[in-house]
Parts: sequence; structure tokens; C-alpha cells
Amino acid sequence: RQDQIAFRFYKPLKINALCLTCHGPVGQIDPTVLEAITRYYPEDEATGYNINDFRGLVRVEIMNR
Repeated sequence: RQDQIAFRFYKPLKINALCLTCHGPVGQIDPTVLEAITRYYPEDEATGYNINDFRGLVRVEIMNR
């Protein structure tokens, strides 16, 4: 409907130090963690990130109905 009012908020998700535990350069991920990622998420390609890399975003939308 054209008379709806929407509020949208976007926030970038950037890699921080804690994220690197699982998503950092493969050579720097603990071998136990890397083995678990490989076992439980065999198609995963979410490694190789560095601090402040863009990972995605959070979008919140509030609609007036």
C-alpha cells in the first residue's frame, strides 16, 4: 500500500578479532576449529577474512499497518 510508513535501519557487519576465530585466514584458524568447520559445514567458504572486512549487513524494517 502506498499509505504505509516504513522505517528501515541498516548496519554493516564487519569482521572483528573474535570473528577471526572461525572466519580468519585458514592458516591462522586453530586446527581443531578448522576440522569442526570442515566436518559440520563442508560447503563453507567463509574463511580468509581480516579485521574490518565487510561480512554482510543487518536490516531491520518497521512497517505501519
